[in-house]
Amino acid sequence: MKKISAVLLVLVLVGSVAFAGITGSVDTSFGLNLDNGDYGIVNDTEFEINLVLHEDLGEAKGGGDVYAEIAASLTFAFDEDTAGIPPTVEVDFDYAKIVSGDWSVSILGAVDGPNFASSAIDTYAEDETVSGDGLWEEDDAVDVIRKIGKIGGGLAVSYMDYQVSLAMPYGDTDTTGDNNYDAEKYNIFASVLTPDIELADGLTVAFGAAGLLNNAGKKFGASAKADYEVDELALSFATDAVVKGEDFNVEVALGAVYDFVAVDAYYAKDALVGDGTEPVENLLSVKAAATIDAFKVVVTGKDLVNAQALGLSVDWDATDELTANVNGGYTIASKAYYAGAGVTYKVDEFTAALKGKYSDNVDASDAKLEMEASIESKALVDGANLYAKWKSGNLLDSKIGKFTVGAKIEF
Repeated sequence: MKKISAVLLVLVLVGSVAFAGITGSVDTSFGLNLDNGDYGIVNDTEFEINLVLHEDLGEAKGGGDVYAEIAASLTFAFDEDTAGIPPTVEVDFDYAKIVSGDWSVSILGAVDGPNFASSAIDTYAEDETVSGDGLWEEDDAVDVIRKIGKIGGGLAVSYMDYQVSLAMPYGDTDTTGDNNYDAEKYNIFASVLTPDIELADGLTVAFGAAGLLNNAGKKFGASAKADYEVDELALSFATDAVVKGEDFNVEVALGAVYDFVAVDAYYAKDALVGDGTEPVENLLSVKAAATIDAFKVVVTGKDLVNAQALGLSVDWDATDELTANVNGGYTIASKAYYAGAGVTYKVDEFTAALKGKYSDNVDASDAKLEMEASIESKALVDGANLYAKWKSGNLLDSKIGKFTVGAKIEF
């Protein structure tokens, strides 16, 4: 009886599948490390599952001149993070608001403070976009500010896309947990946000502001952005500024595109870059890119106030099949520099690539010469990718590196 019930349960679940995505691959390779003599065959398997067993959408909408509407979804699913354990159940509310004409009141919570400016040049923590540190971070906000985009214990009022939010989480003034309220303890967050406003033909602006009042202190911020576009010219400006006690932080992002030339600039009083362990003061970075016929030239200057890291990269589409790149850079503060080059040849039958890089730090005397070569083809065996690659260590230290050949089959 138990077996029959289990089979019926599986049939019910499978019968209600809304979406299923299962991917996997097997990669077998032979590797030879030319430096230490290690060699052998490696079997690598990957499996990912994104299987929605059941999904229900719930929504309701009232009638009349003033009405309420709500929508939410419930998902019963397996995913790659929960494979092998019981499925997860997720409930997501899309909206819950009262509407009348051009205005509405959302009762899901207050909306996060504005954040218009971000860098088009700098990255941190595995290529995440840099945005000024010390703005609306979750440890400063009512409950959570950046984690989910809405702040619990609040509501938001919108009129023709103008938005005002207020949050006062219940219980933040309860000092004992027994409803004994302390008038000296408070926690209030408010934000204002405008839509894009067209001031003239091709020119739009938007503004935002937010404030936080609690026992830990006061925090106020203001944001603005502007975009102008006419013919082949496009200009953009964005800024965020926050004051918290005696601390002040501001970030500004500028962008300009004219015909084949694009320029970006970013400044932040404090911003996280690199590994993101600590903020960099007075981060200033600039990038200019130009595409001229078959050439794309990119010039960068990162952290020009402190490290002063300069870089140049040139890509050349020599033919439809052959592309080449040369690049180099020099950091003034550390006297480190690098130079590199590479070529890629791609046709229907195979893709081959070769690149190398030489780097050195004059003060540390740690010169490196590294190279990579690879060739792969999906045309030799239908459904499989055959490849061979070589990646060196530091050739100046006689580190020849590792050679690998293999086949990868995936679905």
